Amino acid sequence: MLLKKILISAVILLAACNSPEGQQETATKGPQSAETLTTPDVVPDLSSQKRLALVIGNSAYAGNSFLSNPVNDAEDLAKALRGLDFDVIHRSNLNQ
Repeated sequence: MLLKKILISAVILLAACNSPEGQQETATKGPQSAETLTTPDVVPDLSSQKRLALVIGNSAYAGNSFLSNPVNDAEDLAKALRGLDFDVIHRSNLNQ
């Protein structure tokens, strides 16, 4: 379950890193024949870019509401992102 969450988060981050210019350029080229189709780069080269992630895990809410896993999941995700050379800002149980 955690791996699925990490993979979904990674896909969202990669989608956010793709430039709108590249998407626009692809969209305006028009239809391609089967012979000219190429495999798109699934993972862009981000080695020269600084990568920053904000990870927030809230378990404690006002009143008696409490969730058991968000803080643990956020810690695991922050650890995984640090392993991928992200600068991670990790916070738990924020009130604002």
